[in-house]
Amino acid sequence: MNPLPSQKHSFTILGIVVGASALFAIIMMIIFSVREENHAQRKPRISEKRPTEHAEASPQTPVPDTTETVTIVFSADFANGEGCSSAKDAAGCDLYLATITTTGSVQNVTKLTDTLGIAESFPAWHPTKNIIYFNSQNTSTGQYEQPSISYWNTETNEGGTLIKYGAHPSVMPDRSAIIYNDVPKHILKTAPLAADGESVSTATALVDGENRFEPTVSGDGNLVVFHETSAENAGASIYNIATNTVTNISPSDGTGHCTINAATTLAVCDQKSGGGLAGTSTLSSTIGMTSLLVPDPTIPAISALDDDYTSCGFASVNFPNFLDDDTLIVSISCNSRDTSEPTFAKLFLVELSDISFIPLGKNLTKAYNGTGRSSRTAAAQQ
Repeated sequence: MNPLPSQKHSFTILGIVVGASALFAIIMMIIFSVREENHAQRKPRISEKRPTEHAEASPQTPVPDTTETVTIVFSADFANGEGCSSAKDAAGCDLYLATITTTGSVQNVTKLTDTLGIAESFPAWHPTKNIIYFNSQNTSTGQYEQPSISYWNTETNEGGTLIKYGAHPSVMPDRSAIIYNDVPKHILKTAPLAADGESVSTATALVDGENRFEPTVSGDGNLVVFHETSAENAGASIYNIATNTVTNISPSDGTGHCTINAATTLAVCDQKSGGGLAGTSTLSSTIGMTSLLVPDPTIPAISALDDDYTSCGFASVNFPNFLDDDTLIVSISCNSRDTSEPTFAKLFLVELSDISFIPLGKNLTKAYNGTGRSSRTAAAQQ
């Protein structure tokens, strides 16, 4: 029996629907297949951006140690610790070379001189050569002896006397001359320095006047800071070489050893009365009177850094020199209440940004394996 026309039409529609459904199913399968493939490809990238808490951390690159190292020369008595400048110290005081960091750690210590009964102190560097100039004073007699200026070449390990009857050398930055005070009149003098740095020509007065001590030349070679006991200008003063003028920068004879930084912006002196370190600007337009810059530390404060100071009556900061423009290297003495003679002294660093003390002397003693406690005056190679 042949289907009716209406049935033929129904079959046709049904076929179209079935075919369309099949085609739709095939298309959906293709779409889901593509989505699954894309999802699988994205998983690694999601994992890289959001590591789980169990993922291994990538190794860290070590941070290099950028602590600045500085070569210093210093005087010390590591044998018995009786001091470095007292005439009663028969052992004398020797010079040592050390590499230190600005945080007070010590990498090495080398003994330069070993002369029994001779105190070697107040060292100063030649600007370009490995030559050190220093006070050399006989302490074996038990009496005060006039000092001389000696030198030591750290490359040849040889030295000798440079200037007889002189003290506190400071070398001009252009290496043309050495500035010092003679003895016993304490006149500031200048002596032309030989090219090898190991001899001088005839000295002449740098500036008129007696009783002027411990000169230090500025980094630009224009100024000399010193202290004096003359009636006209008692205390610390600055001499301008170009204008031949002396400017008093302290109100009385209450200052001692003075120094000036390489940038020629700051002068610092220790204070005989009142204690601590005084400072003033050395810029030509603003040179003024010194004012307290670094106070003497209290015994509890200094003992917390070095317990050798626990039994001291009081501590005083002396003999400043610049390690760099922002850091001083100083000597802090342990004093009893009964005498002005210090029991011992050790080197410290002073950070000028926050006036903090950093122990150095005890680390120098430990590095050298010395038994004495005294380290007194120092200079940094700039």
